[in-house]
Amino acid sequence: MVLKNQPPLPDISLLNSKEIYDLTLAQLKKDLRDSGFTYGFGENDSPLDYNELCEELCRIMGAEEQISSARVGNLLYRVDVADHQLKKSLQEQKEEQDIYRIMAELIIKRELQKVVLRKLWSRP
Repeated sequence: MVLKNQPPLPDISLLNSKEIYDLTLAQLKKDLRDSGFTYGFGENDSPLDYNELCEELCRIMGAEEQISSARVGNLLYRVDVADHQLKKSLQEQKEEQDIYRIMAELIIKRELQKVVLRKLWSRP
């Protein structure tokens, strides 16, 4: 279910918290796996910074696009990236920014948002 009035996406600096980073990475891995993607990051690796995480996600989506663009669409749907956010980001791009980079940033920020909201609502 896509919400029309989703709260703003959180600041990526929240990923500096190890707990938030680990939970966000776990959520991302789950959604990638459930969308039929294979990935190799986060397994016995040191934590990736935001840019490295975006680049790895771009690589995964780009490789998959060669096989099935439906999986990329399925991932965006599963993560719940709002169509209007994607369209707005594409219109606001400053340079010839890679579409995979734009999607990767939105996916990571949405996964982070899920983690933050879950933590807020799970407090006693």
